[in-house]
Amino acid sequence: MKVLKAVEFHLQYQRANSKENSVKNCEFVLLRFRDSFSGRDLESVTHEETLEFLTTAPPQSLYFGYF
Repeated sequence: MKVLKAVEFHLQYQRANSKENSVKNCEFVLLRFRDSFSGRDLESVTHEETLEFLTTAPPQSLYFGYF
């Protein structure tokens, strides 16, 4: 499964089953993840890449547009 499709499925689930703030947080993280790994198979994203993604701060410009 491609990263794009996995993110799409998970966001649909969150939108249907979670509160607004939880959805916003999930969108913030998953849309960055999608942009970082788009076009790849989900299985090809390594643990190391995922850890690096999670521990690297997003660009400051994302904070200003989000809140």
